[in-house]
Amino acid sequence: MELILYRGISVTENEADEIINIIKTDGILESPNANWDPFIIKNIKSKLDEYLNFPKLSIDDTRPKTKWVKTKKGGYRQPLEGDKCMCFADKEGAMYYATIHNRNKTNTVPLLIEVVVDSDNVFIDGRDLLYSAFGLLEPNKMEKFQKQRDMLQSIYGSRIDKYLLKLINNPNSDRFAICDLAIQDEQIILDHYSNDLLVKARHGVKFRSSFMVAIPIKPELIKNVERIDGNYLVGTADITIQEILMR
Repeated sequence: MELILYRGISVTENEADEIINIIKTDGILESPNANWDPFIIKNIKSKLDEYLNFPKLSIDDTRPKTKWVKTKKGGYRQPLEGDKCMCFADKEGAMYYATIHNRNKTNTVPLLIEVVVDSDNVFIDGRDLLYSAFGLLEPNKMEKFQKQRDMLQSIYGSRIDKYLLKLINNPNSDRFAICDLAIQDEQIILDHYSNDLLVKARHGVKFRSSFMVAIPIKPELIKNVERIDGNYLVGTADITIQEILMR
């Protein structure tokens, strides 16, 4: 299924026109000159049911294999597999990122990028909300847990319950590995895409839906790239991460 998604970035005045032309001409690629790095996701969409049946699911099952690379300052884990992805959102969420979250004294020009992509190449970005929820839910407190389930379903659809039940029934499974499955579920992706609630998540970020999209994104999939003039007034959140976590 085709989804229309948006990415909000901020750039310097001197480079704005060039970046707009590059995106329109070349699409969205990994760039050594970018001030952001792609995120790596192991695409396991075809194996979700198989992994759900693992009695002791771990992130070794759900995340890319890595190798340790030594550096002068220590080292880092280099992924050996997986899809490189960039962050996208609904239009209002992308406007927030472009005009507020990513904007600073150097990068003063907000840009809004509109793309049309196949849902096969889309994953939910759960870093600012869903992973925190999975990590801190308390299924042993049933009344509280039921309220939390209801709120998560209002944002991600009823299908999220399939993974919450895994969390309840398989306490030996890693909670974040279970969430790794949920962010790749096609129905949850589509339900989250249709979400109308404005969410305030970690670090105060606001969105109605938040995604990762595999790159490269070909130029023919770029619908528009435009400057955003002036300030953008983001609405009041309908639901917050603090309400979901009840903390």
